Amino acid sequence: MNTQMWSHPFTDKHIVELESIGYQVIYPISKVLMCGDVGTGAMESVQVISTAILDQIKWGLFNFWQEKTLQLQ
Repeated sequence: MNTQMWSHPFTDKHIVELESIGYQVIYPISKVLMCGDVGTGAMESVQVISTAILDQIKWGLFNFWQEKTLQLQ
């Protein structure tokens, strides 16, 4: 993605909509982009993305087991 795509009003509208229904958005970072522009649009680091995914998995497993425990009571 490049900076013009990221700053487009439709992109903002869709990000807001995704967050409103519970999606976690990993925002792009600013750096020199493939098109040569400098700005926001580059994918976040693998470490940040993988940490966010693992956190979601852990949270989901925690909620799953918490629900199962409540059902057994």
